[in-house]
Amino acid sequence: MESQSSYNYFYVCGDSNTNLLKIGVTSNMEKRFPQLKNQVSYSAPDFRKLLVIRHSYSFALEAYLKDKFRNQVAFGTEWIHPREGDIHYLLEEGYKDDDIFMALLQFDEWELIEKHAWN
Repeated sequence: MESQSSYNYFYVCGDSNTNLLKIGVTSNMEKRFPQLKNQVSYSAPDFRKLLVIRHSYSFALEAYLKDKFRNQVAFGTEWIHPREGDIHYLLEEGYKDDDIFMALLQFDEWELIEKHAWN
């Protein structure tokens, strides 16, 4: 079993047509994304990577955002139906105005791997 520290990619994937986002962590984004896409291929055909950040404390980022969006859970704890402000927060760098998120992000070196628009 891999340790939490090996899960060094935090990601947001989604489909704007279904208004569905997946927030998660993985050790291998290139392996994980096809698995996710396959899971939702019929209900969310435009499912794609929207934000990928490499960070050694990706679990802390994920836990913080799961708590932040707990009232918008679609199913499970990682799938949410975002509101317009959430799109700004997650995908248009609104998180930079969130002191707690930025403190978590700045705790260690990080790298923005991918960023794509919602629509």
